[in-house]
Amino acid sequence: MRHCLLLVLTLINFHAFAASAMPLKNIIQPYPNATIEKQQKERKINYRLVSSSLKKVNNVIKADTESWENGLLLRTLYRLPEGHSSFSAFDFFIQQLNARKVKPVFQCVRFSCGESSYWANEVFNESQLFGLNKEQNYYIGESDENGQTIYYIVYTIKRGNHRVYALIDQFYVDKAEILASAKISHPEIQDHAFDTLTELYRIVKDKWDKAEHQQLIIYLGSKPLDSFSEYDRMTETLNEYKKALDASLSSDYINERFYRIYVIQDVQQPSFAVKNYFVRITVL
Repeated sequence: MRHCLLLVLTLINFHAFAASAMPLKNIIQPYPNATIEKQQKERKINYRLVSSSLKKVNNVIKADTESWENGLLLRTLYRLPEGHSSFSAFDFFIQQLNARKVKPVFQCVRFSCGESSYWANEVFNESQLFGLNKEQNYYIGESDENGQTIYYIVYTIKRGNHRVYALIDQFYVDKAEILASAKISHPEIQDHAFDTLTELYRIVKDKWDKAEHQQLIIYLGSKPLDSFSEYDRMTETLNEYKKALDASLSSDYINERFYRIYVIQDVQQPSFAVKNYFVRITVL
């Protein structure tokens, strides 16, 4: 009986493609007398849709429920007039979404959302949104309008300097282009032998640095196995590699949302003889 173990690590870093002909329109009415600090219209690759509170796990900011989509983004960042609270702004925008029959997906207030710095820096990349945890609100809702899926995101916050900001995202999911893009990909496959975590990480990190704007699929496999005892030993070893590699990538600021790790078996061996382990890297 011959077995082979395989560990799959998917690293994803997308590049922007040409702007769509589909028009964007600001469906949400602005907050009265608010100042528009920023307006943004662009195609987004791997836009992060968060549907739970944020937390830090092994120095990585993550949510229990989140997804990433390609599509078109319309973003507006408001600074509210003096005397208006983050809660009044939140209610103002949510009332509009309720009137449009937008389906709520997730909502949180105050401390239940997690640290405001996580939302400001990790999710929205808007430094003005770093404020008081007790003065924050978050909402994500989904709507299907004429066959077009639209996500509505509202985040309001009061800063330590008493300024109040509201961010409104309208995200138009464009799945057709994702499929079209995938169909024209021509994978390039390379195999490398390794025996230590240091060798493995050097190979993966080197490919990650060189393969900008592309998708990498990295397979970590073992030599052919002839017994259950070997199978069990290799399973344990590869799971240790999985844990160590995950920690190394995180410490090098490669966010968890850019990769996934799986263990499978029975894969084709590389063309060269494998002493212990091999890594197969596919550039899509």
